[in-house]
Amino acid sequence: MREENPRRVWTEVAGFTVLGIILYKVGVLFFLFLIPFQLLIGRRGFHYFLISCGIFLGVSFLFTLGNLRIIDVEGLSGIILLLELGIPLMFLLGLGIVNYPDLQFERKLYGLLVSAGIIGVISVPVILLVSRNEELIEFFRQQLGQVFRVFSMSGGEADSFETGIMENMLETDSLFLWLKEMILRNYLFIFFVILTANWWAGTTIIKRSMREKKFDIVGFRLPDQFIWPLLISWAVVLLDVFKGIGWPAYLFWNTGMIALFLFGLQGFGIVRHLLKKYALPRSLRTLLTFIVVILVFIPGANLVIFIGFPGLGVSELWIKYRKAQEGDTI
Repeated sequence: MREENPRRVWTEVAGFTVLGIILYKVGVLFFLFLIPFQLLIGRRGFHYFLISCGIFLGVSFLFTLGNLRIIDVEGLSGIILLLELGIPLMFLLGLGIVNYPDLQFERKLYGLLVSAGIIGVISVPVILLVSRNEELIEFFRQQLGQVFRVFSMSGGEADSFETGIMENMLETDSLFLWLKEMILRNYLFIFFVILTANWWAGTTIIKRSMREKKFDIVGFRLPDQFIWPLLISWAVVLLDVFKGIGWPAYLFWNTGMIALFLFGLQGFGIVRHLLKKYALPRSLRTLLTFIVVILVFIPGANLVIFIGFPGLGVSELWIKYRKAQEGDTI
């Protein structure tokens, strides 16, 4: 990497770090906060990424200390500080694993999966610590209750039927327990999707700026052996749904969702390949991609996406839609 003015280098490091902080602190943009760090790795290298992470975590620590002053709950400061710093650290560590120079994976996909596995192991003691802290659980219940009451007050009269149902849910804690189950069943899957999307977006921007060939979903293909994690995980998930197997089920829920997501990407790649093969106009292909994104957020219709694309991806085990030389790009 050629020598440059140190001031320019540090200005760039500071700029990407500040952008990452802004994206992380603005709630709706949280899912994009890793992109500046991936750009920094691509432009300046891993060393400056580590420096940027240190600055980010230091600023986050100061923000958290300021916020803790308004939380009037004894004994929670330490664990809330752990969560506030632990969540971004988890994502930054994952990104670091994928990009670490001494870890040369055959495919970046394997690096992303290894990252999810390591974070899964690290997260176990944190989950146990949080789940055994009664004060923190009660604090979350109170916060959830306040949010829910705001929605119930804005949704109708205080004595309405709907309000009565919502209050009953709060009294029985069913909503809290449901949220807890959803988080434990999907948190590693969500981590994997966010990490993959941010790594892909940042790397694609870098490749375009350097006029290099970018990753193309058309060529994304999974090894045939990936069918086994999909089948085994969802078999155990079905067992958990009907019989209940306790905490080990969370591992299979997360693994099953990740496998389903990857086969869904393969199915989407097949669709893009077929559209390209039959020479559909680029504008029409873009329109169809936009429609797919919209369908994801429409209840009922999204089953076509969540089941159809992974099913199409799995079918390539027997039906070879693409030539072998089209290989994977990730």
